[in-house]
Amino acid sequence: MAWMFELEDKSWFPPLLRRMQTDFIGWMVLRFNVYTPLADTFAQALKQADAQKWVDLAAGNGGPACALLHSMKAQSLLPSEFPLLLTDLFPGFPSALPPNVSIFPQPYPACDAFPELPGFKSLFNAYHHFDESAKIALINKHGSQGLFVVEILQPTPFVFLKILLTTTVGQLLLAPFVRPFSWKRLALTYLFPINLLTITFDGLMSVIRVDSLAQMHHRAEQHLPKGCSLYSGTSGPWWAPLSWFYIVPSRNA
Repeated sequence: MAWMFELEDKSWFPPLLRRMQTDFIGWMVLRFNVYTPLADTFAQALKQADAQKWVDLAAGNGGPACALLHSMKAQSLLPSEFPLLLTDLFPGFPSALPPNVSIFPQPYPACDAFPELPGFKSLFNAYHHFDESAKIALINKHGSQGLFVVEILQPTPFVFLKILLTTTVGQLLLAPFVRPFSWKRLALTYLFPINLLTITFDGLMSVIRVDSLAQMHHRAEQHLPKGCSLYSGTSGPWWAPLSWFYIVPSRNA
């Protein structure tokens, strides 16, 4: 439906507001270790795909991928020099990045990406931004090298309420603590609450648009690239479960 869109996906959405949004989400997942429960599963997927490089698509500010990379290396699930490349259609990455993390500085559309960037691909909390045909294109294009898709949302009333509280009350309580610190964030949260409204709108729209795990698995199964295997499941605590599926070449499974 035409009304089911998120502001941050639009080219006309002000870059400042997009950055405020991606920084808030990135800080939240870091602060609450949202992706840490995925460490073992993600490391196993990289091993099954015999991956030598990791490319994060639609990376936002890079927080989710960097947090998971740090967790895997801290647990000795990956070698310390394992490389990660961050990409996004609207690149706005922080200037300071962890070791062995680099960025693709130009806009990089995940579905029809050019130039092709070899490596194991991931999507963190971004799959719901794509329509049906684009989701199929993602599976077809990246599955043969390895693709890991994670959603932190589920299409349920509980999650809708949780996101509503997080993006309203949560923002009002946490805005001064979000890093990197920004006076503009405070102004756009408390004085002119545009940021409060846009993040809430996109957060709730995300819940409306997101697939259930069964839907994600079924689509991936229906369009699984030849010679690949599919795995899916959930990870994490009851209050922040992660729905995921990943595709790897069968020869390495």
